[in-house]
Formats: sequence, structure tokens, C-alpha cells
Amino acid sequence: MTTSNSNKILVFFVMTFLLSLMTNEIQQFYKLAQKFHFAQIIPGLVAVLLILYYELPGTFSGYFKRRIIPSVKPTQLQILITLFPLIIVPISYFLYKLIYNPDIQITEIDISYLIWPFIGVFFEELGWRGYLQHKAGGFIHMFLATLLTGFMWFFWQTNAYMSDIFYGVIFLVLILSFSFILAYLYYTSNHNIILCYIFHLTNNVLLAILVKGYFADLSFLFTITILYLVLALVILWVNRKLFQLNINDQL
Repeated sequence: MTTSNSNKILVFFVMTFLLSLMTNEIQQFYKLAQKFHFAQIIPGLVAVLLILYYELPGTFSGYFKRRIIPSVKPTQLQILITLFPLIIVPISYFLYKLIYNPDIQITEIDISYLIWPFIGVFFEELGWRGYLQHKAGGFIHMFLATLLTGFMWFFWQTNAYMSDIFYGVIFLVLILSFSFILAYLYYTSNHNIILCYIFHLTNNVLLAILVKGYFADLSFLFTITILYLVLALVILWVNRKLFQLNINDQL
């Protein structure tokens, strides 16, 4: 079925947004385990459905294989950037504690909270980078494709901006910073999501272990956003020619 990339992107976002809202409502209505964010798997599932529906027969296996099986050896720089959450999250935590001295009572975290990110983050990256970023890069240059992906990724996470506009604005900057870092890892890995997955997963697991409830605090969000923004700007500046390219790659 021949459909433009712009239409595929619109269908992907609408389906992902609505199905995620439904999933969240069902999870809350039936009081299912809140430690498992089932809506996280929706982007990846929608991506799989759209590939099966829109692409040529036999495309799916090659598309999926390219996303999860590395075809090029990562450089030392790629590895360093991938592991940067190991630096940024702890530094953000200690700066936050030093500067703001928060009085927040944090309960012990359930070990099961550390299990779900391994599943949820994979499906997020499969959908947002492996499908949406890829399709957007097929008709606009990488900078705009990354902005588009970042804004859609942000609006999908309704819980992050519906209750507090200031929190939402800072969270948007964080998501856009993340998007440029992950886009760099995605494109320089020959359209493979594994480094994106490791970066995203490392960040989420560290937040669950070290930061816990502090992430809901505006001051902590501001602190970690500044650090990720600096990293994103450095990557964007050093690789500015890369982000000006059009990637006409259907697979």
C-alpha cells in the first residue's frame, strides 16, 4: 500500500496517543499494578502494525532485524555518549541535594520497578526512533525530523504536562535534548536502536534507583535538564552537518 511518510507519521502518532490514553485509563480503572507502565509498549506495537500494513510483503523481517541487530561496530565516542547517564543522573542528584536541600520523604523502591524499564524502553525506542524518526527523516532533514519526533514524544506523555505548565515546559526541553542525543546514536549506528535503548534504559533505571520520587520535583527536573541540554547542544554543534542531511532510506 503506497502512502506518504507524512501520512504514516500522522497515523502513527494518532494511534499511539489514543491507544496509550485508553491503556492508562484501563490500568487506572482496574487498579492494575502502577509499577508497570503498559502504555510504554504502545509505540512499538503500533510501529509493528503499520510496517505490516503499509510496507511491501517481506519488508518486516529486514526492517526489524536492522533495528535490533547492530551492523556496525560502535565507536568509542558512541559508547561514551551511550553511557553518559551514568554521569549525568548522579551529578544531577548530588547538585540537587547540595543546592536545594530538599525535604522529601522517599520510601524504599520495589525491585519490580527496575524490571519493567527493560521491556517498556525497548518498545518506546522501537516506535519513536525505529519508526517515527526514521519516517520523518525520509522527507525532511534530520534536524527537523528530530524536532518533530521530540515534540510528538513529548505530547504523548500527557502526565508530564497536564498538571503543571512550568514542569511541562522544562520537561519539553528535556525531551528535545534526549531526542537529539538519541537521534545521533540512531543515525550513526546505521538506523539501529540498541545504543538508544541502552542510553534510555540506563537513565530510567538510575532515576528509579537513585532519584526515585525526586523526579517529580521541579528543581530536580531543572537540574537534570540543564545537564542533558548541554550534552545535546555539544552533539548538535559537532555534528551540525549530519543534522542537515536528508536520509532517503525506506528500510
